Amino acid sequence: MATIEYAIELKAVADIVLCSHVDCTSLGHILSAEEAQLPAAWKGIAGPLQTSIATRYGQLSTQEQAPVIAAEHVLNQVEELTRQPRVQRALNEDRLRIHAWVHSEETGSLRVYDPSSGHFSEATLEA
Repeated sequence: MATIEYAIELKAVADIVLCSHVDCTSLGHILSAEEAQLPAAWKGIAGPLQTSIATRYGQLSTQEQAPVIAAEHVLNQVEELTRQPRVQRALNEDRLRIHAWVHSEETGSLRVYDPSSGHFSEATLEA
């Protein structure tokens, strides 16, 4: 957190982008319930994500769940970041924006979260 606080307070960083990717090996281990294969730092994340996926997206195949779990993960990270007092203050003072993106290496797509609609949509490049 010290790096984030430094960036916000001393460098006046106005945008933070959190990006997850569909092809993430650790997220794949969560989908397949192979927690033993996860890095230690991910073990606390696995349970809530597995519960969310099983409850809300259990009807989807594992392949269909991959982009969903990537999106859930990045939104969880945004939520965690916004709990930090200095981040909250910067957001409240309109000095900071936090963006959530999901990238697919397989397709090259980039989906961007829109907080006003509550949905991800394909990013488009403007010339």
